[in-house]
Amino acid sequence: MRSIVSYLKRKGIRWHACIVWFFGIIVYLAYFIDNYRYLGLYSFLHGEFVPNPLNIKVIIGAMLITGGTIIYVIVLWHLSSFGFPISIILTCGIVVFSVIWISHSYYMENAIVSIQHKLEEEHTVIHACGAIHGDDGEEYTYVNCLEPLQNSIDHGNHYIEVDFDKTIDDKLVCAHYLHADISEHDYLQGKEYDQFTRMNLDMLADVLLENPEVYIVTDIKGDYNFEGCRKIANMYPELRDNFIIQVYHDSEYEPIRKLGFKYIILTLYGTDIWEREISELRKNFAAHDYLGITFGSSGMSVVS
Repeated sequence: MRSIVSYLKRKGIRWHACIVWFFGIIVYLAYFIDNYRYLGLYSFLHGEFVPNPLNIKVIIGAMLITGGTIIYVIVLWHLSSFGFPISIILTCGIVVFSVIWISHSYYMENAIVSIQHKLEEEHTVIHACGAIHGDDGEEYTYVNCLEPLQNSIDHGNHYIEVDFDKTIDDKLVCAHYLHADISEHDYLQGKEYDQFTRMNLDMLADVLLENPEVYIVTDIKGDYNFEGCRKIANMYPELRDNFIIQVYHDSEYEPIRKLGFKYIILTLYGTDIWEREISELRKNFAAHDYLGITFGSSGMSVVS
């Protein structure tokens, strides 16, 4: 050990700087792997968070970090033979590494992992814009209208599920189900229960622009999920991070992700039974950065 320290001193390299550098590499590797393992699936059987098995993305990332460190040390070694001020080069390397580390940490903590933490803290996703009492004193649910949406926001809710369906003229409106062929114009002219304001995508976008802290969990009916998401992405690309997209099969993940949506939930009630096997869910969550999963309390079971 003394001979190593003596050699480093002769080369002008402070030994404690090397320790800081390699310690930083180890900590970063642990942080990097832990974050990706955190993006796992929720255990239905025990109510505990089950981390993903290490996947190829994590392994490649760890190899790149380790390989980069080795290359850096080799370059440092060769530069020392040309009389370069090694301590300065080492310090610059630590600064660059720190900037990359902080940037990556900031991104991770303010993207999927951050939303997961916030959802755990809030515990609630409001369904169909929320319940509301009408002028007649009755409580209404499954309304998907402007008034219950604003009421939910006013009561401090940040995660609100909205049902979508398409009209006969291929427009996206907020509705649990359209029970008849109707145009967007005609749909918006009516009132839900003769008192609540129906919404289309433009009206919903106006609410989000006024309340940027709110996230809409989509439930797009029928086989219209991808096309509906594409409409949202094309019409309001600046609001894509305000939408949490539900997909109903793992095969939908990549097409939705390519539209630019960062937050995606796998919803199990529309899946086939083999898609709900624990081994299949683990495989899918290892391959894709899902925000989470949803599953019903009745009529559907997870296969262990």
